[in-house]
Amino acid sequence: MDGDVAQDCVALLDRAREELASRRFRLRETDDPLGQITFSAGVAVAHGDHSSTPADLAPISPDTPQDVST
Repeated sequence: MDGDVAQDCVALLDRAREELASRRFRLRETDDPLGQITFSAGVAVAHGDHSSTPADLAPISPDTPQDVST
């Protein structure tokens, strides 16, 4: 992963964080608000052979948003 790709990944994570922060989640059973939801993520630049990266191996749920650019 070069520096440009790493910066793109950081930007994607920032957009995802902003999208999550803008949502208001509620308990399905009671409709009570859950309050603020947070997550932590990071990007690491590594050198060498990366024929299989953790991102390639991670399962993606069918309901996982694939584009948070809007």
